[in-house]
Amino acid sequence: MARWFLVALRVAFDTTPLLLNRAGEARYARRLLAALRARDDVAVHALSPGRRVPRSLGQRVLLQGAVQAVYYPIAQPRQIRTLAPDLVHLPRHLVPPQPASRAPHVVTIHDVLPLRAPELFPAVVRANFRLLTPRLARRAARIVTGSHYTRGEIAELLDVPFERIVVTPYGVDAGFRPAPLEPAFLRARFGIDGPYVACVGTLEPRKNLAAAVRAFARLEDDGVGLVVVGGRGWDGGEVATQARRARGRVVLTGHVSDGELVGLLSGARCFLYPSLFEGFGLPPLEAMACGTPVVTSGRASLPEVVGDAALVVEPEDEQALAAALLRVLYEPGLGERLTEAGLRRARAYTWARCAEQTVSVYREATG
Repeated sequence: MARWFLVALRVAFDTTPLLLNRAGEARYARRLLAALRARDDVAVHALSPGRRVPRSLGQRVLLQGAVQAVYYPIAQPRQIRTLAPDLVHLPRHLVPPQPASRAPHVVTIHDVLPLRAPELFPAVVRANFRLLTPRLARRAARIVTGSHYTRGEIAELLDVPFERIVVTPYGVDAGFRPAPLEPAFLRARFGIDGPYVACVGTLEPRKNLAAAVRAFARLEDDGVGLVVVGGRGWDGGEVATQARRARGRVVLTGHVSDGELVGLLSGARCFLYPSLFEGFGLPPLEAMACGTPVVTSGRASLPEVVGDAALVVEPEDEQALAAALLRVLYEPGLGERLTEAGLRRARAYTWARCAEQTVSVYREATG
């Protein structure tokens, strides 16, 4: 049936992740929201605790407390009653129970890793997850997630029937394309002078970046550096320690703009992503879209996401990680083959497609 025959669904979409999160959760909410608003079969209305993005860690902590204690249990239900939508979409799963609503809820659960690997998360994250997510999952009319791996994990660890969980693979922003930064800018902005391997991720144990630095240190110092892009997270001090031991061969950039990220990925000789667990894992696809060959982890959702367009390695085998880097850097033709395969792979993941599949879930939930 043509889309213009369908009555537009009124959807209330929670935009709280745009204020609370700088990483994948915020990117998912922002890009899916934009793709939904580009369609004519849904009318999307934003639910939000405010418009001002907190600048400091202290401001984010205060806002997080206010959101959990006041916004979700009191203010958001009032917004929903005023809008009277056909459906509510919560694109984050750390949401406390709310008063009953006539509108069905769709919830995005990006991962259940605090249940699968609790040792990789701080106590407050583990406690919030156990307290909030199972109840939200049981209440949802439908759950959407990015990968078949995570669908299986949700069904097993949250005891949710498979038929209520739908995979809607995420997209790669159109801005991720081959667009390297000028060498002079790299030197002035980041202190990067010469060829480099890139890593992306918050400095926390789950991302396994300390192992990436140690694996890189196994390579002979032949002028190739390592650039780690991401802010400091929980228990991220080991990465900084390993970087200092590398004697200037490793650059920690901290947070960067999207434009700078595209340039850093595009200019890298190789992209290394040895994460221990991912519910989906956008960074390898973003690197592929920038034309950069990828070495990534063989765990969780990552083999499903990258397919045969990357070298897949056991992430805790530092010798294997180093060997894979050497192959990409020096094996004739390999980097070019991975670049071509990666560009094709990344083109299959679009936010328009994610939005189309999400609207299908909305129709099921309201039917």
